[in-house]
Amino acid sequence: MAKSLPYVNPYAYLVATALAVMPVQAHAQETQVAPWELTGEALHSTIGGVRAGQSLKPQSWPGGAKVAVMFSFDADFEAAHVVGLQPNPGPGQYAEGEYGARAGLDRVLAALARYDVPASFFIPGANFESHPEIVGKITAPGIHEIGLHGWIHAPSQAVPLEAELAAARKALSTIEAATGTRPVGYRAPMWQVTPDTMAILQELDLLYDSSLMADDNPYQLVAAGKPLDVVELPVSWLLNDWPLLHGLSPAHTPARDVLDMYVDEFDRAYAEGSSYTITLHPQIIGRRSRIFILEELLKHIASHDGVWFATHRQVAEHVSPGIN
Repeated sequence: MAKSLPYVNPYAYLVATALAVMPVQAHAQETQVAPWELTGEALHSTIGGVRAGQSLKPQSWPGGAKVAVMFSFDADFEAAHVVGLQPNPGPGQYAEGEYGARAGLDRVLAALARYDVPASFFIPGANFESHPEIVGKITAPGIHEIGLHGWIHAPSQAVPLEAELAAARKALSTIEAATGTRPVGYRAPMWQVTPDTMAILQELDLLYDSSLMADDNPYQLVAAGKPLDVVELPVSWLLNDWPLLHGLSPAHTPARDVLDMYVDEFDRAYAEGSSYTITLHPQIIGRRSRIFILEELLKHIASHDGVWFATHRQVAEHVSPGIN
């Protein structure tokens, strides 16, 4: 029987150590107010910077499909450790990231190819310089998408707006030069979005973001009360392999239990005519004892009729006409 673990917020696990080794410059509050002293107005102001707007769940998916399935892979590699997922990273941590590029990515691509499933790869721009070989591997099938994931895997809270915007521009131009295609989507490193991130999405004229989790289905983003022409393709910590399968995570869960949860999430999405978005990492899911999760999940989903396997871009393009 699996050992029962105390609840650990995976967001805190991913972000806290990174911020511990980086000065918070851009978004630090000048004054701290105890939570129990917050007024309703202050609470609304605090949580109202970025909100979910109208649902963009369409009346139907292309071809009469019952469900839209989006596989996404955050190809963080060494960049995940540069900013301090673990304090004072060294060769051991960097090697863990390098594993994703050397071994894990090939297993991921092979599993996707077996079922001819397209996927979206969110890649820090710096990785195109440190691992140029990944470009051909990902683009060769002609069905995968590459999206923005910052320049390095730095949490937005620790980066001034001007620097974050400059990094996003640099990443965009690097990816476009490497692939010949301009990215249209963004995923914030560590899923850490700030109100400033909304400015970046608009400045770069991006179609969608995939970093937030206010719904199961696509929705329109709202910033400071203003609806944006940006689609949110929501994510979930329950559908993210890092906090569940990383060997050092306090929330580590047995691999077969993780597969069961991924399958259960899909089955309900299928029954509801919903969308299903899963976030995986080649350096985690690409391990020999973990790749079966992806393989079995693909097998299970592909056994159903009426499944639309799509990239994030394809789904965003399908639902974006619903923005008004």
